[in-house]
Amino acid sequence: MKQVKRVLALLLVVVLILAMAGCGNVTEESGDDDWGVYVEAENGNDADLDRPEPDRPEHQREGNPELSNDYILIYQVTGLEITHMEFEPITDEQVDEFIDRQLGQNPIRTEITDRLTEEGDQVKFDFLGSVDGVPFDGGAAEGHLLVLGSGGFIGAYGDYEGFEDQLIGREPGTTFDIEVQFPTDYFAPDLAGAVAVFEINLHAIVVSEAAELTDGWVQENSEYSQTVEEYREEIRNMLDEQNRSRIQDMQQGEVLEALFDTVEVISFPAGAVEDELAELVDYYQELADMNSMELGEFMEWQYGMDEEEFHSQAAELAENIVLRRLVIDLIMEAKGLELSEIEHAVRIGELSRMVGFDSVDEFIAYFGEKRINEALRQIIVAEFLVENSVPLN
Repeated sequence: MKQVKRVLALLLVVVLILAMAGCGNVTEESGDDDWGVYVEAENGNDADLDRPEPDRPEHQREGNPELSNDYILIYQVTGLEITHMEFEPITDEQVDEFIDRQLGQNPIRTEITDRLTEEGDQVKFDFLGSVDGVPFDGGAAEGHLLVLGSGGFIGAYGDYEGFEDQLIGREPGTTFDIEVQFPTDYFAPDLAGAVAVFEINLHAIVVSEAAELTDGWVQENSEYSQTVEEYREEIRNMLDEQNRSRIQDMQQGEVLEALFDTVEVISFPAGAVEDELAELVDYYQELADMNSMELGEFMEWQYGMDEEEFHSQAAELAENIVLRRLVIDLIMEAKGLELSEIEHAVRIGELSRMVGFDSVDEFIAYFGEKRINEALRQIIVAEFLVENSVPLN
């Protein structure tokens, strides 16, 4: 099995700390209140780890704070109440379910070239799209697999047939051109209403059959196992690690939420919120630019909000980000959680491997050293808080 990359909720701070507790929700779908970064679950197994909704008492901001500085008061750091969950061992049924999904996602494919394509066929082809003779971004691919009639490509519009319709009745092994028209309301303004020519190189009709779990299949699809027995043990260990990590992530998220219930703001450092807000706006402006859209147009298209609403929410989010940084830094210093250079390097390496990077340098180049360090500091604090928490009754 190829390495399964797992993205931790706590590591979203790396991307821009957009979706932490108190700063937004980490969800699998983007909703009205979740316009920041979101994550889609990957081939995991919940293993009946449905998290109960804790009946948490409101934390009182009374008495003497446990920690404080010129900017914030933290009334409670140790003894925070969180849900303590028992880990259930992975069952044979869970291993079987995961392997069945892997077999379905890695079928045996046979290429057929001795008949014409039909609706419902899966075909393998290369394509290159252009408008007025000029190729456009996202308009080319090699070895693409498509089920004809699935609606995955541009449909009929105006006087032009749909992309997939024009691939039906074709002979594998041939090259030909088709013309389609993009709808006038197409999301990319430079393509809206345009007529595009696609050069198609149709390789074959692809027939997929369910794979069987054999030593040969294991050797082709696993980096670590050679036999079925070894592969089953590999999957069991992987699911065990995922579920332990999931429990850890849940507890760390819950304890951070409990912590911030006890925080009171005195003031923010001069310019800190403004700087963070500028960084947020720049980030989303870059996304808009990559889609050849104005910021307001992009926010409406991607998140269903106008530019004024975006700036309002971004300002609130910037305050939450700065507050989170102040709280984490104060606890790190007061509780002696700062790492040595060697310890820091080891933890960065662990994070790099955890999210599936082959090297630390690639990890840092992708996310940036600043955000990675902030992620690590928050994880260290969360670990300390969980270790010094008490069970929620």
